[in-house]
Amino acid sequence: MGSAVVRNRIRRRVRVVVSEWSDAQVDHQGWFLVVVRPGAAGLGFVELRAELLEAFDDLLGAA
Repeated sequence: MGSAVVRNRIRRRVRVVVSEWSDAQVDHQGWFLVVVRPGAAGLGFVELRAELLEAFDDLLGAA
């Protein structure tokens, strides 16, 4: 995935998106494992956020 700097930047970005999303989901409780692929290193914050939110919507829609 890249250097520690890149991994930590992605980790911080994912943490922010998950926090925002989970705060909005007052009726849902549970644990999620987020696996980030190497391609995420090339995404900006807005793109990463859009991808994660789409994945969360798909996940909850399937539940």
